[in-house]
This record gives sequence, structure tokens and C-alpha cells, in this order.
Amino acid sequence: MKLSVNVVFKADPGPAVKRRSAPLARAVRKALPRARGEVNLVFVGGPEIVRLNKAFLGKSHRTDVIAFNYPPCTAPGAPFGDIFVCLPQARLQARELGHPLQRELLLLALHRALHLAGMDDDTAARRAAMHRRAERLAAAL
Repeated sequence: MKLSVNVVFKADPGPAVKRRSAPLARAVRKALPRARGEVNLVFVGGPEIVRLNKAFLGKSHRTDVIAFNYPPCTAPGAPFGDIFVCLPQARLQARELGHPLQRELLLLALHRALHLAGMDDDTAARRAAMHRRAERLAAAL
């Protein structure tokens, strides 16, 4: 069984983003070519990402994206992981970086999908490698 990606909007991204959610799901699948099961790509508001950040990571602030891996399971359709993207934070970062919201959402989804794939960004070299990989994947879509 291949990877299934569910795109869920718990906060309203606006009609343009909703219409273009398929490339976001494709991006996650591209970043996880060997993964099997299901990934939920969930778009949330500021209070929800703060709640998740506090409950699971012990941090009391808004962040752009959080991902959770699940233990490996061979059952068909078993959860592989969840990616939560904060829409207000993504909008802010898109404005600051001077690119469209859709691009920022794509890069955030790719970044966390790469974390789910086992990549890490705990050093400058690893961060740069992860950034290059996300950019290559984004360009290929």
C-alpha cells in the first residue's frame, strides 16, 4: 500500500489555498517515497498550534509547523504521521520572505515531511541539506 495523504483544514485558509491543496499532498508523498500508510496534513489556527506545542513539546508559543511520527505498523492504512501547519504563522512568514502563501505552505509541508522521513536539521550543515532537498522537491512539482 502506498502513502495516503489527507489534507484537513481546521482553520480557513481561503478559497485559493483550498483549491490548490492537491500539490501539498503530492509534496508530502514525494518527500516520503518509501512511507506506507497515512499522513494527515492539518492546517490549524494560532491557538491550536500553541496548544499542540505546549501539550507535546512543552513550549508556550506559536510555531509554524509541528510533525509527529507514529510507531511503524504494517497494517494497511496505518497512520505514519501527522503534520500540523499554522496558517497565521505561514501567512506572516510568506509576507516576510516575499513569496506567496501557497509556496510557504508547500515548503513547510515538505520540511516536516522530511523530518518524518528521518532527516534532521540540528546542525547548520544538516539544515542546509534539508533546505536544499525541500527546494529540489518543490521545484519538481
